[in-house]
Amino acid sequence: LEELGADVLTVHGDVSDKDAVQKAIQLAHTSFGDLHGVIHAAGEADGKIIQARTADDEIRMCQAKINGTYVLDETLKDETLDFFLLCSSLVSFLGAAGQ
Repeated sequence: LEELGADVLTVHGDVSDKDAVQKAIQLAHTSFGDLHGVIHAAGEADGKIIQARTADDEIRMCQAKINGTYVLDETLKDETLDFFLLCSSLVSFLGAAGQ
């Protein structure tokens, strides 16, 4: 994106934490003014095969992917975005050992 002339701000944090997301949005506004797009690529690639996964593993995954999407929806409700990109795993299409 930067090679095409876009200004990009990467923020690392817990997307299921509303306060952290609000701070990230404010940082974007401070850095650039208007917010034009969001890429939500959260997830936790722990590499565990399905037999080794626990309920806690699944809860952590849901926090980022599912609850994070709800938090973004709420915190971005007053923004006029050009795009909002949700990224997910390709495991269901490409397969992975034990998945």
